[in-house]
Amino acid sequence: MRKLLNVLLFLFIIHAAVAQPVEVDYRKPLNTSISLSANFAEMRSNHFHSGVDLKVGGVVGAKLYAVADGYISRINVSPFGYGKAVYINHPNGETSVYGHLDGFNEKIRKYIEAVQYKLQSFRVDETIDDPDVLPVKKGEVIGFAGNSGSSFGAHLHFEIRKTHNQVPTNVVTRDIIRVMDNVPPNIHSMAVFTLDSTFSITTPRLLKSAKVMKKGDVWVPEGNTTFEVYNPVYFGVYANDYQPNNRSKFGINHMTAYIDSVAFFAYTLDEFTFEETRYINSFIAYEELVKNNRSYVKTFVEDGNRLSVYKNVVNNGLIVLNDTLEHTVRMDLFDDSGNKTVLVFKVKKAKELNPHNNNLFDPEKFRPALWNMHFNCENEGIKVYLSEESLYSNMLFTLDSSAVNTGFYTPVWTIGNFATPLHKHMAISLKPDMPEPLKKRAVIVRINANGKASSVGGTWDEEKNFIMANVAEFGSYSVAVDSIPPTIKLAFKKGADMRVHKSLTVTIADNLSGIDTYNGYIDDEWALFDYDAKTRSLTYRFDAARIKKGQRHRLKVVVEDGCKNSATLDAEFIW
Repeated sequence: MRKLLNVLLFLFIIHAAVAQPVEVDYRKPLNTSISLSANFAEMRSNHFHSGVDLKVGGVVGAKLYAVADGYISRINVSPFGYGKAVYINHPNGETSVYGHLDGFNEKIRKYIEAVQYKLQSFRVDETIDDPDVLPVKKGEVIGFAGNSGSSFGAHLHFEIRKTHNQVPTNVVTRDIIRVMDNVPPNIHSMAVFTLDSTFSITTPRLLKSAKVMKKGDVWVPEGNTTFEVYNPVYFGVYANDYQPNNRSKFGINHMTAYIDSVAFFAYTLDEFTFEETRYINSFIAYEELVKNNRSYVKTFVEDGNRLSVYKNVVNNGLIVLNDTLEHTVRMDLFDDSGNKTVLVFKVKKAKELNPHNNNLFDPEKFRPALWNMHFNCENEGIKVYLSEESLYSNMLFTLDSSAVNTGFYTPVWTIGNFATPLHKHMAISLKPDMPEPLKKRAVIVRINANGKASSVGGTWDEEKNFIMANVAEFGSYSVAVDSIPPTIKLAFKKGADMRVHKSLTVTIADNLSGIDTYNGYIDDEWALFDYDAKTRSLTYRFDAARIKKGQRHRLKVVVEDGCKNSATLDAEFIW
């Protein structure tokens, strides 16, 4: 028995040793002093920022360092998103991410270029499961800071994720990236909202917004007024954080709201999943964003909002006042460094009933669409479909049309309210009146308030003569035709002597359906051209291992748009 117990004890000790996480002491990814241009979970269009952006002096080429030992598990190259990005798995079960790189170190560059040439594609997403393929040591140079992908200035996008589920975490509150900050958040304005009720469908309405001012240790509305409200009521705050000697604006890390000193709502932005990031459109008062460009974080959590960042929310964050007395609302805002700002204001219940509540609506104009059920709407010439949980709250759905305008092949259909956010894509099908030969060049377009049309693509249901697309927003849609091929322009003269240059560039553009494919060839062999969608440029970096120097070479570039219109450029150069 003693031997058995000893064996079990030994196995337990071994298991406990194996189960212990490996501690990792992270270093900085840069050798310069740390200065942020964006913080974790900062609010962006349709998503939360999943890392921190580190300044590099606005100059491309700063060396980037592996923050700990590990191995490269993924290399992603894209004209969008993170651009050129490296992912390193570490022995503690976390992954560091480095985005918007200008280029990689020689070892990584050779590896990923071999993949690109094999696939004949600039855009690749290579996963590497073998730790022995590209191991890295802490402090090893892995690449160079840049401006690739959806970036608008040289910087490093840096993340630490949990490897098993790829959940990004807040590297500042974890003290992985150390920021010296004693500046509390700044509040721009606050807002009071109610929910109007029509046939049991509630819709948000702004009751009052107000600028705020500092009064002693707290912030108060200008005029220090008491707001008269209708039940139910909820609140919004538009605020940013700042850091010493830094002009950048940052997001708020966490907030708690109280009424008469009783907490009823809180959130903390220290981690989130990529699957839930689009819920940002319910985290904020979306209508105020699209109409007035104000990002009010609201205390109301809609039924269809699945964000995991909320804490101790009572009654979905809605307040119901049962008397006409004054009540004190306090909102405590904190930045990533724990600096605190307090907003205080008073509310009281209005004596009269909400005049916007009614139980009547025109069924010819409105249809109830419920957030937790799928929704179909068909009319002559159009079909609309929403899957379950495409909405955050129930809505009164509207569908209107105008006459067919010049350049379009259906009426302009206005679907829903552009100030209502969609969580999932909406499927729309339109039936255009057009000659058969034009169908292969047809796309569904979204038309903005200025009348400008942008393509959202489209595929044909030939049997029913509908063109279909999945769209991300309510708004105005029609069908247009793109019969114009892309344009390709050289950034040098044909036949130019390029021997003193490191690269050659061509610019490409399309008028409507957008660039779909792009391929460059030198001396009839596929060549790797970097595509920068921001500058609409294709760049080939001269490579003596692939083309001979001191000779005349033939260049061919072929570009195709989303409607299969194709353009080709042929030229010669000396290198």
